[in-house]
Amino acid sequence: WSPEVVTVVDNAEYTATFPATLNEYTVRFVDDNGTLIGEEQTVPYGEKPAVPADPEKEDHTFTGWKSGDAIYTDATIPAVTGPAEYVATYAIHTYVVTFMNGDEVWITDNRYYNTKIAYVGMNYPTKEGHSFSGWYTAEGDPIANGTLVMGDMVLYAGFRINTYNYTVEVYTMDLFGNYGEPVVTTEAAEFGSIVDLTGYQTGEHFYLDGENINSKLYA
Repeated sequence: WSPEVVTVVDNAEYTATFPATLNEYTVRFVDDNGTLIGEEQTVPYGEKPAVPADPEKEDHTFTGWKSGDAIYTDATIPAVTGPAEYVATYAIHTYVVTFMNGDEVWITDNRYYNTKIAYVGMNYPTKEGHSFSGWYTAEGDPIANGTLVMGDMVLYAGFRINTYNYTVEVYTMDLFGNYGEPVVTTEAAEFGSIVDLTGYQTGEHFYLDGENINSKLYA
């Protein structure tokens, strides 16, 4: 106080005085895991701290420095009014998983980095005479449900060919023109493959859905 305070003997007025040196405060910049970035700074009241270079985090983009509910950039960091701590904030990268059915896009799915591919509830593509077998890379490597997404991915529908049973019934005519009990043979063949009927005796006739196809190769 100025002047020096003395015992009151009359009306008096005193003026507050302050030292020329400003108060200084500690400012810290830390990563989102609490690791100190750079060094602690001692900054005079009213001045701005030195903001570190933007930190990096794998598959994330730095978005600013958070203090309380506010996020600041290098340009918007406020002047010091007391101790402060700023925490680095990041946005996780998003990647596109593209599911292909042949040369056509079946669906696309946006996934965050290091999250899992989910097939549950997916409507799988179909192919005549085949069963869906899973999703594969262009090199033919299977990609299981729950595989972690680490970048953009293109997956291709895989199919396995179906196998079907077919039955050949051979009836033999006797001298009186009567047919006896058939000789039944059951075989298996893949969809679209050729069934060879030429190994039976000459003169036998074969029918498929009522059509006489005789002894021949039949798809």
